[in-house]
This record gives sequence, structure tokens and C-alpha cells, in this order.
Amino acid sequence: MASEFTALDVSQYQGTIDWAAIASQVAAGTLGGVMIRATYGASGVDPDFATNWRAAAQAGVPAGPYHYADPSQPAAEQAAHFLGTITQAGGWPHAYLRPALDLEVLGGLDAASLQTWATDWLTAVDSTGPALPMLYGSLDFLETNLSPLLGHWPLWVADWGGGVTIPHMGHQFTDAAHVAGISGAVDEDRFQASALVTVALEAPTVDWSGSTATALQWSFPAPTGPDYRGWAQHPGTPAAQPAFQDTGGYWDVSWSPSASTLVLTWWFGRQSVSVTHPIQSARQVALASAATEAAAIAAHVTALQAALASAGA
Repeated sequence: MASEFTALDVSQYQGTIDWAAIASQVAAGTLGGVMIRATYGASGVDPDFATNWRAAAQAGVPAGPYHYADPSQPAAEQAAHFLGTITQAGGWPHAYLRPALDLEVLGGLDAASLQTWATDWLTAVDSTGPALPMLYGSLDFLETNLSPLLGHWPLWVADWGGGVTIPHMGHQFTDAAHVAGISGAVDEDRFQASALVTVALEAPTVDWSGSTATALQWSFPAPTGPDYRGWAQHPGTPAAQPAFQDTGGYWDVSWSPSASTLVLTWWFGRQSVSVTHPIQSARQVALASAATEAAAIAAHVTALQAALASAGA
């Protein structure tokens, strides 16, 4: 893995994004991911967040959510709002960029109070979210108002055209990039490899029952890992099968009356994991029943022959 990668950060102001074009750049290695605005303040939600978050996951583009802070409102309330919005949009995919706090205004606080506010938000997300969050801001704003925090949290620093001299995980170096898939200018960044979080793929425990084709039933507990939080039925799957909530990740089930196995598959962008279970079709069940009955008749005939032979003797 490269020591750093290029990324974009987007919001509703980028309009409709061609995620297939973005995915092509990720596949080519010219782009490593996208930060997506999720929320702002205590109740605001970027109107394009859910669409972008799910589309990025479906296209296999590592994405990270960020929250635009309003320090005039409680930090804990905004952290809960941020994490809840991500859960509603499908949760955390297999590979994602670290969540971030976008802090650009004082909100009526002095520097000391702002430091406490930022610490409360970052700590809340760190303790209940999936990964250590980053702190975003302009170089001047961070150094002027948040200097005591700069050595304690990963920094994503905005300094257009300049070089960042303080330790940082991400550097937003321009607000005027132009890339395929996005109309108009977009912010562009460089992140260290540690900004990307990858969760190991593991198949969940599956509890199967009713393994005949005529009455096929199956169930499995909803896994708790960040790579399994609420996946949707894969497009094209028969509607008769049960489905999770509508999200950007997918699962599908594959079987037919002539098949000997049932395969349940989860997709994580371009990656997938499958669980296979042996089944018997209706025809197989009928043949097995006939064979069992034939064997029973044969056993009776054999026993009868043995009894007659014994009686004759």
C-alpha cells in the first residue's frame, strides 16, 4: 500500500456525482477515496449524503463522513446526530476513511471553551464510532484556537497552495481541482495511508432451516461488525426473499430446484464473501423418499425370504 493517497471532499455543492467515473480513478490508482459531508450542527443533514454514501459503497470507493461543527450547540448532541445519520444511511462499509470534525468557526466561544467543545465531540465519536476521528480546519484557525489539541488528534489541515509544517494525517491543498465525474471545482487532499481503515471480511454465522426447495426457509442473526450493518438485497433478487433495510451494501441468495447448494453472498463494494449451504431440491427429496421406500420393501422381502427358507428347513 502506498504511504499516501489523493482524495476529494464533497458535499451537496458538488451536485450529482458520477460514482462510476470516480470508481474508475480509484481502480487506476489516481484516487484513493472521498470524504463526504454528512451533517452540520445539531440537526442538519447534507441532502446528498445518503445518496453519495451508498453510491460510494456500491461503487467500491472508500469514503469517510465529516461533520460541520456549530460550537454554539452541544458537542455531544452533534456527535450523536452525526453517528446516527451514518447508521441510517447504511453504516460503515468494509473500507472507509476516518470520520472527521470540520471546525471552522468559534460559535461565540473563546479558544479555551472551543478546545473543550472539540475534545467532547472527538471523544464521543472515538468512544462510540468505528475509528479514531480526524480534526479538520485551516492551518491558521487550528494554530490560533486549538493548539493544545494538535498533538492529540489526527489532523486534516486546509492550507491551499502551501506546505503544512505541523504533523498531520491529511492536507487539503486546493479548492479548485477538476476531476472526471464531478462538475465544477472540488477540494482535493493528500492523506497518509493510516487515514484508510479496512475491516477484515468475515462471514457471519448462518442459521439454516427447512432445506427443501418447496419450503425453503433460512435466517441469520444481524451481524454487529461495521462491515455488516444493514445490507440491502442485491438488485434482481426475487422479492419473495427477506431483505435488510435499504442501504448501499448488498447481499443476494442463489439457488434453484436442481441445485445441490444454496449460496448467500455479501458484497462490500468490489469485495464479497459467501456462505454455502447444501440443500435438496423437491425432486431430490422425492427420489430420496422413493429410494428409502424401495430399500424398506427390499428389506421386507429379504426378511420374508429368510423366514420362508427357515420354515422350509
